[in-house]
Amino acid sequence: MRPVLEETHYYPFGLTMSGISSNALKGSNYPENRKKYNGKELQSKEFGDGSGLEWYDYGARMYDAQIGRWHVIDPKSETYSLVTPYNYALNNPILFVDPDGKDVGVSIDRENHRIVLSSTIYVFGNGAKDKAASYSEAAKKYAGLGGEYKDDEGNTWSISINMDFVEGTPEDQRRIEEAGSGVAAENMLFLDPGREGASNVSVVGPDGRPENNVKQETEFRNGIHVPVNKTFLTSRKSELQSTSVYYSSALTAIHETLHQYGLSDRYKGKNGLKETPANYKNDIMGEAYGLKDAGFSQTHYNNIGSQILELSKVKKSDNFISNVVVDLDQNGKLKGQ
Repeated sequence: MRPVLEETHYYPFGLTMSGISSNALKGSNYPENRKKYNGKELQSKEFGDGSGLEWYDYGARMYDAQIGRWHVIDPKSETYSLVTPYNYALNNPILFVDPDGKDVGVSIDRENHRIVLSSTIYVFGNGAKDKAASYSEAAKKYAGLGGEYKDDEGNTWSISINMDFVEGTPEDQRRIEEAGSGVAAENMLFLDPGREGASNVSVVGPDGRPENNVKQETEFRNGIHVPVNKTFLTSRKSELQSTSVYYSSALTAIHETLHQYGLSDRYKGKNGLKETPANYKNDIMGEAYGLKDAGFSQTHYNNIGSQILELSKVKKSDNFISNVVVDLDQNGKLKGQ
């Protein structure tokens, strides 16, 4: 059993409740722990006179727990136009998390009929830094367009899909793998020159949902563990062949990432399809090979909307992490053909 080094209690927005935290009992002989609220480093006492910013370093932004605000604008502020771009956790830290200052996973705004799905995708392997930048730029098109879903009561819901690609580090991979699926809005994308083709590596069970706790096989290459057997990989990873112009293209990266958002393949030879349906010939999940652009079927928005709203009932929350396949019915068949 590891010794307890520090006990700290916080108000919901992150300000320390000093009177009931262990520092109230400590003398000067104890080393200071700077990893505090949400495991983020507190910038404190860094000036010569003993004062400091008293801000938390979230990587993307610096957070001020004294006022419950960031000091720079949210890079995804256009997604959350109903609140100030300086807000923390959508002004509700009891229900929401803001792990890196940008994403909150699945968010349902019932009053304004809005559904937002967002994730950070860590890119590993050959050319990861440049590829991540190009993927993020291309993904803005699909995130910006968005879509709508009309429920059984006649309400029209707006749906936004946001994905942010960043270069991954060994620490990112370790954190994500230790957290397990369904814990954080984070996924991994491997650019592997040793493979042929592109593949999402979900293992889907008989109920149409990913089996998330399956042991995986990896090889240690260039400082990271690279998956080598797609049969035993979790639903939070995808692979692309980085030496191929097509397989490492932004279109393919977005296609594979959309699997992690719950969308299924809709082209010949996949999911029992003997032929690609006519309305998926130019769809990003269908037969869009070699195209510079691709459409996004209304069926995807219908399936996302219905599944997410049903899932919120099961989870009894409008804010959660989702890892279910939304394009399959209870019998594992594609919906909305």
